[in-house]
Amino acid sequence: MDNIIFHRTLVTYGIIIPVVLIVGYFIGTPSGVTSYMVIALMFGVLLLPIMINYHHISLVAAWNMAFMVGFLPGTPKIWYLLALLSLCFTLAARAINKRRMLSYKPLSYCMLAIGGVAILTGVLRGGVGMRAMGSEMYGGKSFAYIILAIIGYFALSSVKIPKRKVLIYVLLFFLGTLTLISSNLVYLLGPQFWYLYLFVPVDYAVGQAQADFLKSEVVRYGGVGFALMGVYFYMMIRYGIRGILDFRYLWRIIILLMVIAGSLVGGFRSTLIIYILIFAIQFFLEGLHKTKYLWGIIGAAIIGVSFLYPFAKELPFSIQRSLSFMPGLQIDLAAKADADASIEWRLKIWSVMWPQVGNYLLLGKGFVYDSSDIYLAQESIKRGFMQTEDYAVIVGDYHNGPLSILIPLGIWGLLAFIALNIVGLRMLYLFYKNGDPDLYMFNQGMLALFIARLVYFWLFFGAVASDMAIFAGILGLSLAVNGPPRNTPWNPEEEERELYDESEEVPAQLPSNSKTPALPVETELIRH
Repeated sequence: MDNIIFHRTLVTYGIIIPVVLIVGYFIGTPSGVTSYMVIALMFGVLLLPIMINYHHISLVAAWNMAFMVGFLPGTPKIWYLLALLSLCFTLAARAINKRRMLSYKPLSYCMLAIGGVAILTGVLRGGVGMRAMGSEMYGGKSFAYIILAIIGYFALSSVKIPKRKVLIYVLLFFLGTLTLISSNLVYLLGPQFWYLYLFVPVDYAVGQAQADFLKSEVVRYGGVGFALMGVYFYMMIRYGIRGILDFRYLWRIIILLMVIAGSLVGGFRSTLIIYILIFAIQFFLEGLHKTKYLWGIIGAAIIGVSFLYPFAKELPFSIQRSLSFMPGLQIDLAAKADADASIEWRLKIWSVMWPQVGNYLLLGKGFVYDSSDIYLAQESIKRGFMQTEDYAVIVGDYHNGPLSILIPLGIWGLLAFIALNIVGLRMLYLFYKNGDPDLYMFNQGMLALFIARLVYFWLFFGAVASDMAIFAGILGLSLAVNGPPRNTPWNPEEEERELYDESEEVPAQLPSNSKTPALPVETELIRH
């Protein structure tokens, strides 16, 4: 007892009191960004014991959140820091306790291959400098995004999530997207609150700012549109299409329709395209194409379209823009012009860049670009000598999945990414086919989500630097929930071993005559 009291006193006088004094000094005498960094570091020290115990669930919860650390160079998202911390804590625990980390070697090799190609390309093409870190070059963030996504994958997948906690982890992972709404809310609150953009991204409020500056009727609330996508994904994974269409739970259908309608306020056609892709793939995976549900969905679609087409012009402009890809739909000229201009802009970029692919096939261009090029491009646009698509080409904003890999990373990056797609798809399929029956709905939904994201990346829109986090999140969470995939059907005895492995009070090996204890897990993710 005296020893325990001694250690508590040591922590109090040796750590907590000095930290409190330092924080108090910097709060009382602020000196800009440095003060914020020191205060954050001190609070990080105080939170260290909590993070040691809850680093993994914190990473899961923060993965899709909007929050950033604006006083650090490059304004990193909070999950970037949590990924680094979580992986460090996991490696430390493995070294101390000699616990085996979860891994799927083929997928790990693919992740490392992409990271290796990115780093090697950057070195051979003049470095990976970032303007935020004092470099004269721009674009290094894209390298950082790829490497951090890979680190995040290893941190996310290395810790097994107990089955009884899967639902809360899935909920936190997907509903974190709701924080994206904060970007639009901060803009609406006015300039006196815009300092909050140190902690939330401004990107999703650009549509509002452009509408105000250009006096446009098309106002796009990007944060709202993308925020609600997480709710859609969660419902599809949690309940499946069959569960959502169960009229005993009518509220599920109502919420899903409200989510879809709210997402269209963002003004992005991509949102509805992804929704349709996920719905169609999961409809097939659930086998509903062989049932009466097929005719019900066809009938509902016909009725919905018959109501939509006559009244499309009465909808808000942002929703009209989201629906503008539908053939024959009569929408307002302003919304149509805005959507058509976006397509024309992308086609110009692609027409310029596809002929250049051969120049970067063996050695990619990399992501960095000189700051003087940016300055000259901005001035040329102001004077009418260049178009905005020329500026997008310089900064590498190609709005095309294959181009976003081939130009910066060459054929080697493309091959590594294709391997990641194939291996990841196979892993998710094995989870769906041979995984724990209690996790059937989860594995089915994650497979549908991954396929939809792949189709969208390759055929519609993609940017490997930002999309790597999406693929790493899906694959990492699936591996953490299921453990390594198996090539043989699920065996109930494996469930018994996993149950005892999760317990700290019983041996990992089951006696041969033992009985399976009751599982403290909800049954909403079970097979139908």
